[in-house]
Amino acid sequence: MGELMKLIDGPDEDWPDGIPLPMEVRSHPSGMGGWQALWRFDNGWGASVVMSSFSYGGISGLAELAVIKFGSEEPDDFKITYSTPITEDVLGHLNKDAVFDILLRIQNLKEWHIWFERVRRVLASNWRIMYWKGYAKGKQFRNFVGSKISAIIKMLKGDAPNNPPQ
Repeated sequence: MGELMKLIDGPDEDWPDGIPLPMEVRSHPSGMGGWQALWRFDNGWGASVVMSSFSYGGISGLAELAVIKFGSEEPDDFKITYSTPITEDVLGHLNKDAVFDILLRIQNLKEWHIWFERVRRVLASNWRIMYWKGYAKGKQFRNFVGSKISAIIKMLKGDAPNNPPQ
């Protein structure tokens, strides 16, 4: 638990460049012990990092992180989002370095990342349906869809230039 207290105690020599202090640190919202630290980034995205005896990893002194999207300037106007390239759920059992890594990824999220993630999921989930119904018979079509999925995945992972396609 000691190393994670740095998340709420503030920067020290280990604090990575570019990560701001949390905008708010408070008791865990469940009211059953623990704490919650909220980060808000200029892109409108943020993170809720919690640790309690009920969070994933809390008993072991590890943190749980949820990617959040703010609806307005109000500090409590946010919702957990489950459709980002970072995760489709909350992330648990995180040490300090993992939290910092994820915070940097959230800080760099762009709206088009989310759009690409949705497209990737639709293509991936509908591929078998299209194939079974006869819409996607043939190697040329499969190669086309496969190349689009690969390009999207590379872009989401940062292997491609950080700009949206034209």
